[in-house]
Amino acid sequence: MGMAFAAGWTPCIGPILGSLLIIAGSRETVGQGTGLLALYSVGLALPFLLLAAFAHRLIAFLKGTVRFMPYINAFAGALLIFMGVILLFNKLYLLDFTGM
Repeated sequence: MGMAFAAGWTPCIGPILGSLLIIAGSRETVGQGTGLLALYSVGLALPFLLLAAFAHRLIAFLKGTVRFMPYINAFAGALLIFMGVILLFNKLYLLDFTGM
């Protein structure tokens, strides 16, 4: 399970961590670089710590959503297909709502 998680996580973590290591290595003092890496570590760990702290509530919530799972899965699948079609036809700019 850990190997599968790491394989999926690497494309997300690798470029950011690599960039941060370059920036931290180019700082004037070791303390500045260490501070950057410490902040990165806190930001990375925080969601996992919150999940661990509230796992019992999350499990109770998920048990209540079991009857809606077929609808949630169908919606998620339709959303993935929609995004795939948008990317396939190079129309991603249609989802840019910043000009509104």
